[in-house]
Formats: sequence, structure tokens, C-alpha cells
Amino acid sequence: MNTPYPKHTPPAPPKGMKWEYRGTRWTKKGPLKFYGCPEPYEQEGHSDSGVPLGHRDIHYFEAIPDFANNPKEAAGRAKCPMHLLSPSAMRQTANALGHGAKKYGARNYRESGVNATTYVGAILRHLTAWNDGEDLDPESGLSHVAHVSACCDILLDCAATGMLNDDRSKLPTPTPNA
Repeated sequence: MNTPYPKHTPPAPPKGMKWEYRGTRWTKKGPLKFYGCPEPYEQEGHSDSGVPLGHRDIHYFEAIPDFANNPKEAAGRAKCPMHLLSPSAMRQTANALGHGAKKYGARNYRESGVNATTYVGAILRHLTAWNDGEDLDPESGLSHVAHVSACCDILLDCAATGMLNDDRSKLPTPTPNA
């Protein structure tokens, strides 16, 4: 099968480890683990979508050592992937929550509960201001997006702890014709 893409000579591998050339880049030798997509088949350098490997699917591949025999690794994979949270986003959200704690008291929402629409309104105000080009909230000096994240944090926490009054307007449930 002829490919429309010319074959190319791979560049020299990075020094210091065992590497192998896979499609369009050098990777550490070892089994490939697939994240977020089904395992593609390789037929003359093409993925299951017909796109040359490296142009789409390779972004989901990561060469990692095989820890299949390690029970701690298997147990860790079954838990919440906290390592995927961005430290920068967590810090900015914490700063926005800290601003609210100074203003209203730390975790006051856990004691009094909250109305969902209060936080939906705040989320929309901050998101609209950010969308209009205003990066920082004039009152706090913090990112509007950090305030959105803090509001979502509060909604999730209150929903999990039973302190959320869900006062959203809901569409009526359609009744089947009799």
C-alpha cells in the first residue's frame, strides 16, 4: 500500500537511555500504554483512522515500564488520579477560596448551605467578564477563571455533603401521550 506521505530518515536518538523510533518520534524502549483511546492497528505506518502515526494518535501514547506484577501499582491505578490536577490551577483556586474565606468565613457554605443559582450567577458573571477580555477580578486582583473554579469547587462540595439547595429552574418532564 503506497502512502501519500514520504518516508523519512529518523533523527539520532537522545543519549543516555535505550530508545526506539516509533512513527515520528523517539520513545523509551518498553511496552506502550494507551490512554484515552483504543489501541490502533499499524499498517504501513498508518493508524486506524488512516492518518499517519504521529499526526494524531501518537499524542495519546506514553512509553512506561510495565508494572503489571506490582500490586501497589494496580491498586494505585484504581484510585482517583489526583496527579492529573494542575498545581497552578489548584493554587489559583485556593487563592480565590481564601479571598472568599476572608470575606465570608472559611467553609461557611458547609454550615449554612448554598443555593445553586447563587453560584451559577457568580460563575456566569466571572466567565462573562473574562470572555470580555478582563483577566483579573477588580475586587480581588485574582483571575476570573480562578473564581469560576472556586465556585465550581463549592458547588461540588455542597452537592457531596448535602448542603446544596438545588433551586435551578428545570424543564418540565414530558408526559407520554395516553
